[in-house]
Formats: sequence, C-alpha cells, structure tokens
Amino acid sequence: MGLVHSGGCLCGEIKFDIREAPLSAVLCHCRGCQLAHASPCAPLALIPPGGVSIVKGRPNRHDMIADSGSATFREFCGNCGTHLFSGGVAFPEFRAVKIVALDDPSAISPVAHVWTKRRISWASLDGGLLLALYPIMVYFLYYDAFSI
Repeated sequence: MGLVHSGGCLCGEIKFDIREAPLSAVLCHCRGCQLAHASPCAPLALIPPGGVSIVKGRPNRHDMIADSGSATFREFCGNCGTHLFSGGVAFPEFRAVKIVALDDPSAISPVAHVWTKRRISWASLDGGLLLALYPIMVYFLYYDAFSI
C-alpha cells in the first residue's frame, strides 16, 4: 500500500510514514496517557505494527507497567519531547500513533473513548463516540458495525 499518512515531532528531528489504514482510532483516558500528554485523554490511531515506518531520526523509548499490569512502551522525541507512539504486550495487534503528531491530524477521527474508568471527572465524554473499556474492543465493535 502507498503512503496513507505522514507525521513527526515538534522540532522535526523525527519523521514517520504510515502505510496502512488505521484499524480504529480512539480517545484514551488511561492514567499513562493522561500523564504522558498532560491532558485528560490522548487521541490515538491504532495501526498494524508493520504499518509505521520511521523515515528520519530515532525515537527514545520508555518501558513501563500500565494500570492493567501489562508491559507497555512509549516512544517520543528525545530532543523536543513530542510523544509519537505507544503499545504493549497486551495489544500486539496494533501500535498506537498519536494523532496530533500527524501532518494532518484532522485526517483521522476517533470513534470511541477507551479506559473510561480512569476518566478525570470533569473530562467530557460528549461527541457521540462509542464507549469501550479496552482499545481492542473498539476494533471489534468498529469492524462489526462498519464491515457488514
């Protein structure tokens, strides 16, 4: 497949291409995303693992244990700090790409809120999006709802 999307960090040290369509896109309310982004949630595009290519630079990686107890990672620019990717052993079906790191962040729209049990009380869930506990649930909900 040809180029679907491109993106990079704030300072331009890291650039990436996405060559596969997203499996889904979500607003993640897990505590890790809240802290990593200093925001109530993070917009994520769920891309098959081989669908993302780094074309410039090399992101730094931080490994950690998520709220779920699973091993996870976050990749970011070591120069400017922009968060670019995340993933983990619990969800090998995709690599989460931070939608706001795309050159055109309006090109992918989230379809659901995930990890809503960790939602900050004042953070709105408005917008007509699905509510799901885990990101993989959105893939199945989205696939079942839109592939018939």
